[in-house]
Amino acid sequence: MQGSAMLVHPQYDSNCPKTSVEVSEGFGGWFARICEDDQETFHQFRRERDAIAFADTQRMRLGLPCPPLERTASSGHKAIRKINQIADVLRTRGLGRFLQLSTLSLSEPIRSQRLRYRVASDARQALSKIKAASRHRGLFIDCGSNIGQAYKFFSRYYTPDYYDYVLVEPNKNCLEHLHSLRSENVAIEVVAKAASVKDGYAEFLGPPGRSDLTYEGCSIVPSHNGGLYPSQRFTPELVETFSLSQMIQAKRGLYEVIVLKLDVEGAEYEILDDLIRSGLHRDLHATYVEFHSLYMRNSEGRKTAVVERKIVDEFQQAGTHISRWI
Repeated sequence: MQGSAMLVHPQYDSNCPKTSVEVSEGFGGWFARICEDDQETFHQFRRERDAIAFADTQRMRLGLPCPPLERTASSGHKAIRKINQIADVLRTRGLGRFLQLSTLSLSEPIRSQRLRYRVASDARQALSKIKAASRHRGLFIDCGSNIGQAYKFFSRYYTPDYYDYVLVEPNKNCLEHLHSLRSENVAIEVVAKAASVKDGYAEFLGPPGRSDLTYEGCSIVPSHNGGLYPSQRFTPELVETFSLSQMIQAKRGLYEVIVLKLDVEGAEYEILDDLIRSGLHRDLHATYVEFHSLYMRNSEGRKTAVVERKIVDEFQQAGTHISRWI
């Protein structure tokens, strides 16, 4: 069933071809993106098959060919994965924890819609700053890029005709996907390291028994997702880390606007504290963060939620837009 259709001003996707239909997974479901007559619309669906069926209908209407392989994962595999997650939470954390995470999942479509509107507003303000400045470029730093899901979302608003992109991802199995996003019209730098507060090396950790080589929940923080599973070594080798503060400091003189997306699976607290202490959070136009207090054990989660509120207050007082990424 179609959830919503959202019209986006074409200036936020100037590279969009005049006529095209795409399907992608987003927050709270699946999206069919229709570009027609210099207009772009998003149609949201709860189920992948509904989005694909709608997209096929639109392609037939527009006389476009249907791609041979649209689906990214079989429904059976996704169902099994979801059942295993539910069973694991019930077994290790009990019914109360399961209900808490279920409530979070049910609220995702609302949070998703709010985020899109917020990103669009942030991007409009940033574009005005860029056009009025002598440095007509912005920089988007995406920490925790995985296989490019966030890039595909944010680049619709922070468009490559005005922004360079730095995609940060320590999982070597994801790098081929990120390099494939490059093109003549897109300036993308891929950094195969983990964002941190210092240069060095760290263990790369994930859930036990995970066979998905591009799994998006790996972390350099041992206690990450401690309320869900005990972390284990995801790769035998260490991953290289770097100071995100030093990167921002080096880049800030080159760009009129810097935007940060931080999805680093528990490492965000130390990184954001470092940015605040150095004052570099004032140099950011907007920041989108995935916080993790809800995935921690009860007492630790409550303490971390207080830390999250303090971080948000610091950014807001500095005049930097900050939103929860997921």
